[in-house]
Amino acid sequence: GHPLYRYHISNSRPGGLQVTAERRPSALNQSAYDESQSLQLSDRGRALLARIRDEASARGIRVAYLLPWAYADEDQAEEVRSRNRQLLDEIGAYLQIIQEPELGVWTKPGDFADSRQHLTEDAAQKRSSQLAQLLHDFLSNEVSADD
Repeated sequence: GHPLYRYHISNSRPGGLQVTAERRPSALNQSAYDESQSLQLSDRGRALLARIRDEASARGIRVAYLLPWAYADEDQAEEVRSRNRQLLDEIGAYLQIIQEPELGVWTKPGDFADSRQHLTEDAAQKRSSQLAQLLHDFLSNEVSADD
């Protein structure tokens, strides 16, 4: 009963953030993960990360990865973090990982709009502030390691 594409140009903010007033709490009721679905990198995924790493290195660019926040309820949070940690270990063979304690899991349902991955505008601002601090710390550690 919902339109296939519910966002409009008026939902866009500077920098590409898309916001919506729509809330779908029911979208958060499904399981945070499918036990039958692997979180392992595919061969194509590994090849892509290797190309990114090699091209960035050839151009003198540093590349790092950080998982986006996704909703998981408190009961599933540690299991999802464990699975995310395994995926980050795989990605870490190709790219530097920006460490964060949440490991891509956020357990506050009110911070999500209409899916497990779509943060509300306030939560996106919170995440952006956290990301800025994580990047600052990451880059500061890189600089001090070079000294």
